[in-house]
Amino acid sequence: YIQEKIIPAKHMDDALHIAIASVNHLDVIASWNFEHLVKLKTRREVQAINTLLGYRNIEICSPQEIM
Repeated sequence: YIQEKIIPAKHMDDALHIAIASVNHLDVIASWNFEHLVKLKTRREVQAINTLLGYRNIEICSPQEIM
């Protein structure tokens, strides 16, 4: 996600969060991080990369969206 410039390199933890969820086949990431994770552009780009690499799509949303 950093290499594809979806997540800035200085926010490695955010990219790691997505990667861990992807390789472990999680359905949803819940986050209050509206700067890098919970925004439409990031959601779409993560889905594109996951599809390209053969991983499932992950819903990235705020806790409010889950409830």
